[in-house]
Amino acid sequence: LGYWRDCETLPNPLVQHPAAQEFVEGKRGALNDLLVRWRDEGDALGEAIRESEMAWYREQLEQDETRERKTSEMLAAVREWKPPSPEHAGLKAFMLQQLGVFSSMADWYRNQIGDLERQAPAEIIGAQIHEAERALTYAEEEDRKAAARVGRAQEWLDQLRASLPPGAPGEK
Repeated sequence: LGYWRDCETLPNPLVQHPAAQEFVEGKRGALNDLLVRWRDEGDALGEAIRESEMAWYREQLEQDETRERKTSEMLAAVREWKPPSPEHAGLKAFMLQQLGVFSSMADWYRNQIGDLERQAPAEIIGAQIHEAERALTYAEEEDRKAAARVGRAQEWLDQLRASLPPGAPGEK
C-alpha cells in the first residue's frame, strides 16, 4: 500500500525537471552563440586567445621560477645546517625529503609557450571551435539520455498504475 500511496504524489505524465531542461538548453544556446562568434571573429580572436594564454603561461613560468629559486636556496641552507643534537637529525632528513618533493613546472610552461608561438591563429580558433562542438555534441547526447530515462520512468509508472485494482490510490 505504501507504493500506491506514493503514486498519488507523482505527476501524470512524468516530465523531466524544468531546471534540468533549462540548464541543457542554456548550455546548448551558449555554445551555439560562442561558435557563431568564434567563426565570425576567426583569426583576430585566435590571435587574442594566443596572446592571452601566452601571457598566463609566462606569468606562471615566472612564479614557478621564483618558487624553484627559493626552494633551491632553502635546500642548500638545509644541507649546510648542522643539527644541534641527534634528536634534530630527523628534522633535517624530513626537511630534505620535503624540499626534494618540489616539482618544477617551468619546462612544461616553456613548452606551452613555444607551442603557442608556433601555432597560427586559425589553428587556435579551430581548436576552440572543435572543443565547443564536442561539448555541444556531449550536451545534446546527455539531453537525449535524460529524455530516455524520463520515458522509461514514465513507462514504468504507467505500468504500475495500470496494474492497480480499481479505486486504489493513484489509479486514474
